[in-house]
Formats: sequence, structure tokens, C-alpha cells
Amino acid sequence: MRQEKEKEKQYRGVKSTLKNFNAVKLAKQDLIMEEGNKMDERRRFGRFETQLEAQYFIKEKEGGSGKCTIIDVSRKGVGIKFSKHENIHAGSNIHLEITVPTELEPIGIRGVLRHIKQRGDDFIGSVELNEVLDEVKFGRLG
Repeated sequence: MRQEKEKEKQYRGVKSTLKNFNAVKLAKQDLIMEEGNKMDERRRFGRFETQLEAQYFIKEKEGGSGKCTIIDVSRKGVGIKFSKHENIHAGSNIHLEITVPTELEPIGIRGVLRHIKQRGDDFIGSVELNEVLDEVKFGRLG
């Protein structure tokens, strides 16, 4: 009789632990799905790598301009590489004139520099565009 009570007690303990384990597992799955949905929202548009020379102009800095390289493009943003920092900060409004070898005139886009970090001798950042690139402009950049 005593052994049966002990086994029943162990069974309840295991059952409780299993319930907790399943609850934690479901919570983790919910978090993963939530993060996936956030990532889907953040990356609504495809992105492709490129190497296009560009000229940048910082709205907040009079005369704040220089050369940079566009390293990737999506319909809502671009990756950008600066060879020197030049006091460029996240949150800066930026205008880019991108040189495309197949185009006669540079392609102009505007956005906000969302982040910038040093990688080796270069500074890599991302620009969130003020407007989604239309099919024509996006195609011209590709």
C-alpha cells in the first residue's frame, strides 16, 4: 500500500513536470512565431547585394557630403559603406545619388540612416528609404 502511494506521488510529480515542460515549450514556440512575424514585417521586400558607387549628402550638416558604396538594395532600404566616418550619425537624413553604369543620370533616393558601425577600416550602415522604390527605379538599380 505504501509503495502504491509512493508511485502515485511520483507519477503526479512527473505529470506536473511534464505539464510545465509542455507549457514552456508552447511559450517558446509562441515567441519564435512572434519573432518570425516581426522579421517578416521588417523584411517585407527582397534584398540583393550590389556594388554601386554613390555620392551622399547629409541634410543636417551643411556641406556634409562624400563618396560611398551601396552594398545591398531592397525596395525600402539600402546597405551603405563609407570609407571614413565623417561624423555621420544614426538618425541623419541622407540623400543619395547612385551611379548605375547602364544609366545616363544618377538615381536619387532619400532616407534616414538607421544605424552605422565600424567594420575594419570601413563604416557600414543601413538607410531606411522615405518611400518604397517603385518597380522601375528598383529595376534600374538591379
